[in-house]
Amino acid sequence: VGSLGLIGEYTEVSQDVSRVVATGVREGSVDTDAWQLALSYFLTGEEASFRGYQPKTRFSLEDGTWGAFEVVARVQSLSVSDDAFDGGADSFADPLAAARQADSWGVGLNWYLNENVKWLLDYEHTTFEGGALTGDREDEDAIQLRLAVGF
Repeated sequence: VGSLGLIGEYTEVSQDVSRVVATGVREGSVDTDAWQLALSYFLTGEEASFRGYQPKTRFSLEDGTWGAFEVVARVQSLSVSDDAFDGGADSFADPLAAARQADSWGVGLNWYLNENVKWLLDYEHTTFEGGALTGDREDEDAIQLRLAVGF
């Protein structure tokens, strides 16, 4: 709607898995579910779209124009069923190394220099359930700077 963009997604997956163990082959099924909600807003008034973007101005030092700026935010979660971790040494996933759940949120700023060039600066924070020798894996923070070129 205008400069505001919003998208949400939810998925459930059931996957047949197998693993060679000391007594033969262990087979089973592991379920996962995940969701995300993402929000964006063009500070410079451009129209939000899933089909790309068209900055109102292009970056030009000569003309004193800066292109388009967009703020973004997202929350998301991934959950893996206990079936992945059951079975002790014969489990499909190692509970001491793999998390059962990951929840994350992030914010960012996108700078569209023109129709083909975009800089993205993002910060994301993730918390985990499980995945450590004792308790939960440590929280993770990530800062990303990316350059996207479309042609």
